[in-house]
Amino acid sequence: MKHEFIPYEQALALKVQGFDDPCLAWYEINGSRLRPNATKVNLGTNQTNSNSDMVSAPLYQQAFRWFRKFDLYQEIQVDTTTYPKFTYHIVNSSGARIIGEYLYQTYEEAELECLKYLVNYI
Repeated sequence: MKHEFIPYEQALALKVQGFDDPCLAWYEINGSRLRPNATKVNLGTNQTNSNSDMVSAPLYQQAFRWFRKFDLYQEIQVDTTTYPKFTYHIVNSSGARIIGEYLYQTYEEAELECLKYLVNYI
């Protein structure tokens, strides 16, 4: 299930940008361990980014949802005519394309590269 969470580097960048939504897990500040929130009662309710020793570990879907607050929407698309097959596009609510380039071998690779671009875009 670890692959459902965004990597430490992107989680840390989101923290710097102000992300502090409740998450199911968090990273130790050096990124060495992914840890679940401590209590089952509070699971997913702690804003750990307010703690300097922790970095919230959002799921990919949480990170992409957070970027929608900035009118940035991601699309992962399959190109049926070429290989590698996957690409991403970032658009705003009026449909204007922010970026869409490169082809990746896997959906997950395209998703991570899209996240990296969004983190650096804001």
